[in-house]
Amino acid sequence: MKAITLYQPWASAIACGIKTHETRSWRTSFRGVIAIHAAKNVPKKIREEPQYWMLYQHVMDQFDPEGDCKDLPTACIVTAGYVSDCVPTEAITCHVSPYPFRLSEHDLDFGDYSPGRFAWRLTMIPRKFKPITCAGNRGLWDLPLELVLKVIRQITKE
Repeated sequence: MKAITLYQPWASAIACGIKTHETRSWRTSFRGVIAIHAAKNVPKKIREEPQYWMLYQHVMDQFDPEGDCKDLPTACIVTAGYVSDCVPTEAITCHVSPYPFRLSEHDLDFGDYSPGRFAWRLTMIPRKFKPITCAGNRGLWDLPLELVLKVIRQITKE
């Protein structure tokens, strides 16, 4: 199973169904189940720049509606999805070609859709996992077998 590490609040935005596309500077031919890992650190700009802090708080409200948590989880897998497509961002924002999928209400807030980038469509039933602690990595990385089993248990949990 592949995994990708994202900073918070982007990782938890996927877990909550707020974010349905991940934007990258690189295209991927990968299609399949992907674990979404929250990075160990939250970038300084998230806490210091008001527009990013508002996004963080919006995700926090969705992720933890009871207000039990102080922060979004880090250094762990928070959900999994299925990479079903990868298209140039222009296909979505400039309507260069008919893109059959809708962005969520907040997708543009949670991605860089500037020209020359790529949008990975993540399909899934939004589900927050009980955090699976592990170290992350850059790019697409292979999840160790013992963590794959934990992710599968979370995916299939009713």
